[in-house]
Amino acid sequence: MFELQVIHPVPGFDALGTDVELRELPYGEVRAALAAGRAAERSTESLFAASLHIDGKPLGLAGLDALPGRLSGAVQRAIERCLDLHGMLRVPAPEADEPAQEDAPEGEA
Repeated sequence: MFELQVIHPVPGFDALGTDVELRELPYGEVRAALAAGRAAERSTESLFAASLHIDGKPLGLAGLDALPGRLSGAVQRAIERCLDLHGMLRVPAPEADEPAQEDAPEGEA
């Protein structure tokens, strides 16, 4: 029905397999992944682990936990991309000294 997005390649994970991609999940799978990680306060990691596919298979939380620590920075950056991919990345509020879009002088917005 809808075309789901795929990010390929995922920087920092190329050594894990020949085909590494971050896949957008349907809404129901997003909810299930978030719920699966809720008890351990790992909802975001659970979503990422369900979305990161190595050679066609989701990494999963156990696979995420088994990654070497040197990939921690790559994991954090990829989690941010995953949240953005699923429309969940928070947009920062405008700075206090910046006029809001509707408050900007005409022609400057």
